Amino acid sequence: MEKIKKINSGKESPKINDLIFKELIKRGYSLEGKNKVWNIADSRFWYLTSEQAKAFLNLERKDTKQKLFANKEMELIKSNFSNLIMGLENKKINVIDLGCGDGLKGMSFVKQFKNKSNVRYCPIDINEFMIKETMNNFSKLKNVDILKLKNNIIDFVDFNKISSSIKNNGYKVNYLLLLGGNLENSDAHELLHEIRTAMHEGDVLLIGNKLAHPDHNKMVQYYNHNKHIDSLLVKTIEQLGINKELVQYEARFRGNRIEMLYIFKEDKTISSGWRKVEFKAGDKIIVTISYKYGKDALMGLLKMYFDDVELFVSKDNVFVLALCKK
Repeated sequence: MEKIKKINSGKESPKINDLIFKELIKRGYSLEGKNKVWNIADSRFWYLTSEQAKAFLNLERKDTKQKLFANKEMELIKSNFSNLIMGLENKKINVIDLGCGDGLKGMSFVKQFKNKSNVRYCPIDINEFMIKETMNNFSKLKNVDILKLKNNIIDFVDFNKISSSIKNNGYKVNYLLLLGGNLENSDAHELLHEIRTAMHEGDVLLIGNKLAHPDHNKMVQYYNHNKHIDSLLVKTIEQLGINKELVQYEARFRGNRIEMLYIFKEDKTISSGWRKVEFKAGDKIIVTISYKYGKDALMGLLKMYFDDVELFVSKDNVFVLALCKK
């Protein structure tokens, strides 16, 4: 009998990540005209694999604007450092780096702080690869203890579960870092509520965030043509079993936010277990939402959660540090 050859008309679909698939099902879709719009925006989905972590670090290290923002942040920390640690000199301090990434931002802060106080560093990240990168980078820094939990792999909105337990051996103050724009890529109200809940009197939160560009079109243009962002976010799409050749990346401005999404070029059905989702050409999946705040809007947001807020703004109004105390 002649053997029947299996014909594969295209690339094999990537394996489906059940976590993202379940979120897609749970959230459902809205309609824009005849097209469905699915929203799975959640920055946690950027970091589920080491490949995603590497793509994120590639964005931070190679994109011109991201490097500019990082430099602005470090310049603001350096020029305002005495104000950022006022009242905390010569004390035992836990520096908690929420969403630490490769740890280099936290390291720049700790290098200055360790000369003023007895500092213990605790990196927190949802991705194991990031924690390993941070531990490796900090191994080169002398005279700083690393606070190691079971594995330091924690979603930073869950930090409140451990915030009290790390105040030991005389380290009674937590100085929390939320640097690199982590605020704008999160549900700010959920995040700030959880962080404030985790803080005790005397604790400090330092936020580093970009300020909204006055020209929305220029913001959209930047996001629309950024191959590094596309390379990062498409990995979330691929974890829904969708080949990147089937979709087109796009960014758009809505209200106070940039939405980064993928548009289907052709029909596609994905399934996991007994459940399936059908996409039609023109349907969209929003992968990321980046909220944009001007100085006044940011202050208004932070004042909802903290009575004591001080802003340090770069001379060109591009970047801001927010010092929040409970």
